[in-house]
Amino acid sequence: MSNVYIDERLLDAAGLSDFPELYAYIKECYPKPIGERPQPVPIGDQTLQQQVKNNDDIIYASNEVFEPPMPNAITKLDLSSQLKRNSFLASSGSDPTLIVYGDRITLIASYATTGVFPNGYLFKSYPKEA
Repeated sequence: MSNVYIDERLLDAAGLSDFPELYAYIKECYPKPIGERPQPVPIGDQTLQQQVKNNDDIIYASNEVFEPPMPNAITKLDLSSQLKRNSFLASSGSDPTLIVYGDRITLIASYATTGVFPNGYLFKSYPKEA
């Protein structure tokens, strides 16, 4: 995939293909030497540029079904064995759920405390997943 191809596609997408003089002016004012081009951004095992190329090949060159990449999926972990229950009563009968979103952790529980621990929970240890 060459830069000319990408630039033409961007112009078409932006509706600027009717103004080639504007495109020539921008290229003249803001040339980018090869050394200053941005480096590929790694995403897992592939790069963003490779993902774009693969999607482009799927959309325009083959009959394969396009499948968008999975967004940051919510990971639910069962960590009830890591919680030490001491001196509280279950108000709804459900076990606590710890949800890891990637950048934050949410503990969902509905218990009423009756003793020493004001919030009802005390972690014995922090698991590797948390």
